[in-house]
Amino acid sequence: SAQAYNYFATRVAECIVGNNPDIAEALKTMKMRSPLHDNADLKIISLDNTIWHRSADNETEVMNTLCKLTDNATIDYRKKKATTSLYELQNNDGGFAWFKGCESSLWTTIDVLHTLGYINEMGYAEKSNSMVNDMVMKAINYCDEYFVTEYLNHPKYRPSLIAKAEGYVRIRAMHQAPKMNKTMKEIADTATLNMIDRRQQCSPVEKADIASYLATIGKTKEAELFVE
Repeated sequence: SAQAYNYFATRVAECIVGNNPDIAEALKTMKMRSPLHDNADLKIISLDNTIWHRSADNETEVMNTLCKLTDNATIDYRKKKATTSLYELQNNDGGFAWFKGCESSLWTTIDVLHTLGYINEMGYAEKSNSMVNDMVMKAINYCDEYFVTEYLNHPKYRPSLIAKAEGYVRIRAMHQAPKMNKTMKEIADTATLNMIDRRQQCSPVEKADIASYLATIGKTKEAELFVE
């Protein structure tokens, strides 16, 4: 969801600037005009309607946007706008929709959880943001219910469902999630064993992702196998 990405970008930028006074000071004193506008070599031609003109305008716009990261009011406004828009996309069942008024989408819901999960892993989670925390808990309950229902109602397709759940259980572990019920734990445990068993077939990126997950759930020895 674009709104989840907007919140992620704003929150991470807020923390980076807030934790690094030198960066904040540099942004405050940054020249608000692209050097391309003042390039003497380019003054012999008109920049209007050229790629140089567009590049200069784009760079100036980026510089101005960066400077706004030092303004607390701007940061608060962007976060509030993103969280409110995200809230409007969450249905009563806890799932997120592509567009307001549409049915909940498992893929979209997991994508939102994944994006917000990265904020947790970076140590930038807003523990006091009850709106975001409540949305996450509802989304996790929605996904848990989906996998449990499918697992119980369609035993024949459990292997494919377990494979589908692998990514979700890794993302779930990125959050301070509620305790799994018996069936969801069975799904997660089976998915985890499958990840370990197919270690040799994983890409380097997936190995890193699985290793991080295994370390998070306390399986450090298994995690070490993925980073050898």
